[in-house]
Amino acid sequence: MTNREAFKSFVFVVPEPIVAGQKDVKLRWDFKELTKDRIEHLHPGCGCTAHIEVDDFGITAIYADNTKREEVEKENSKIYRVQKHITVYLNDGVDLKLMGPKGEHFNPKKSQVKIFFNASVI
Repeated sequence: MTNREAFKSFVFVVPEPIVAGQKDVKLRWDFKELTKDRIEHLHPGCGCTAHIEVDDFGITAIYADNTKREEVEKENSKIYRVQKHITVYLNDGVDLKLMGPKGEHFNPKKSQVKIFFNASVI
């Protein structure tokens, strides 16, 4: 299953600029062909994406921005752009994680799709 098959839109664009450090940015991806029971695990690309929930119609998450005011002010446009992702691991009978010489890691053969979000920080 591809990103385009799984979700109506696999990129969520936060509609309004957010303030640096804002902690309550709601994100939403609606299912297209994917269903709740096909999801085995959700893994955010960083710790700033939390409270990830799956319902019958899609995935909701809360983004807590950790952009520092100085980072925004370095940009000539005064807007700092952020792109993050969540990996959606699918139920496919393949082990989610493997043990390797450096410890446990996600199985690269596990079926997955990625969803993204973009935000402008002011």
